[in-house]
Amino acid sequence: MSTSESSAAEPGSNLGRRLIGLLLKSRDIRLSVPKRLPVIALASPLDLLLVAMLSAVSGTFIIMVITAGVSEQNDEFKSLELGLAFVGLLLIYRYAQTLLLRKSARAIEDALHEQRVRVAVKVLQLDLSDLNQVSRTALLDGMARHYEAVSQAVMPMLSGFQNGILLLLVMIDLFWQSFVTGVLTVIFVGLIIQYYLNREGELKTQMIGAARADAALRATAEDLVDGFKELRLSRLKQDAIHREIVELSGNVAKCRTKGAAVISDLVILAGSTSYMLGATVVFILPLISSVAGEELSRIVTTELFLLGPLGALVRAAEPLSIARFSLSGIDEFEASLDQRGKVAQVASPAPRTFERMQMDRVGYAHRRGVGEEGFAIRDVTFELAPGELVFVTGNNGSGKTTMLRVLTGLYPAGHGTISVDGQVMSEATMESYRGLFSTVFADFHTFRKPYGLDEAGLALFRQNAQDLDIADKLPPDFEQGYDPEAFSTGQRKRLALSLAMADARPILVLDEWAADQDPGYRERFYRTILPRIKATGKAIIAVTHDERYFELADRRYHMEDGRLKPVGPA
Repeated sequence: MSTSESSAAEPGSNLGRRLIGLLLKSRDIRLSVPKRLPVIALASPLDLLLVAMLSAVSGTFIIMVITAGVSEQNDEFKSLELGLAFVGLLLIYRYAQTLLLRKSARAIEDALHEQRVRVAVKVLQLDLSDLNQVSRTALLDGMARHYEAVSQAVMPMLSGFQNGILLLLVMIDLFWQSFVTGVLTVIFVGLIIQYYLNREGELKTQMIGAARADAALRATAEDLVDGFKELRLSRLKQDAIHREIVELSGNVAKCRTKGAAVISDLVILAGSTSYMLGATVVFILPLISSVAGEELSRIVTTELFLLGPLGALVRAAEPLSIARFSLSGIDEFEASLDQRGKVAQVASPAPRTFERMQMDRVGYAHRRGVGEEGFAIRDVTFELAPGELVFVTGNNGSGKTTMLRVLTGLYPAGHGTISVDGQVMSEATMESYRGLFSTVFADFHTFRKPYGLDEAGLALFRQNAQDLDIADKLPPDFEQGYDPEAFSTGQRKRLALSLAMADARPILVLDEWAADQDPGYRERFYRTILPRIKATGKAIIAVTHDERYFELADRRYHMEDGRLKPVGPA
């Protein structure tokens, strides 16, 4: 977002934050969009309340005009006056309602956008070890899904809010027409509100249950897609995952059905209560009051108009509960990030060169639980200079990947020091230190766009893709995006290497890069590609098991049981 856009959105986002705060404490909100409105600044919930009042008052007067028209049908001049008043009031009603819905929607969406961006920044500031403690489902919910649920709920809630005010004013008008009718209406509407308040806790419980069941179902669906090859090879696995999907889907349906039952009971109660109210006015009111004839007809007409705002208010109950649940989830997720909290570091340019990088007796331990250590690397000593090709070997599980993640600053060192050109790296300098490295890890992710490359980098990426025989897989406008699924596993690694080489960083880290390449391309990688990269002055750290190429390295380290040892020439 540009500076001008950011400043323009500031008042709206402030208003949106206040509206969301009110929503979390009480009960109404949602969104919509038409064409153009005169520019009117609405900077506070009070401003919106006044617009909602204007809409509700004009709506109430519309009802009064229509009911008055019932008794003035024989007076053409009076009917014309009432007709003109109706048109004017309708225009005011539409304008005020449109202004309310649009401005509120914009304010809330601006506030949600602001919080989404803030949360994304906090996630990006986490250490990898902290991120590993957060489930994928929690990340997706806290960064995207909850916001979608709030956005979908905003418009019905705003409509319910405005109709709630209209309902209140119509009830006042009923008191004006007949005190007894007003009292009866308050009693019946009060019953509906009390019913919702009594069952709101039950609705929230079912929503939480449905959300958890949904998360479990999504995780199992991801297992089905990601593990499809393994499933096709085992009928037992297919049957087992099918049973789990059936069970989880049943749990989702059960929770959602119970939640829908609460809402349907509320809707049914509202409908039946409205009929009871109408019947009471028609059959009982004349017996206990002197109301009759045209006066009774006006009261009944007003009661009929009451059904519209009452229905809108009832229909807002479910989206209100959904929005409050989702907003609570967003706040809880952000609070959990704050607990893991990293202070935002001032951006500093990544160093383009270095003379010597050292790890001195560095250690790191994975966490199993509170106060309990898992696998650890210990007393790792390592050094690197520009233009060096260093191989790291070791069995699976020996600690090579953990060591690389500490080396590149993804995991914080538990003890020992990492220094560059004699300067010891600290938390304050770690951001720029990480800028030394471009990487292709064994569990690398292929982004759908070449993020972070300038024009020179994009040109270099194109050349690298040509050299690595994957240029024909890229679209002509590859800078706008490409489909990683169009590449085989080995080709995706070449794509990742093309991107890493195009990134102007002095150290390249490759974790088992050649493992998915055919023998011919593996030979080319060690004999041609690595020397070409080395000739550019980049330092290369390559994890490998390919013994036949060990002599190509300037130095080799071997990892065993979490300890790194230099290996002399054979």
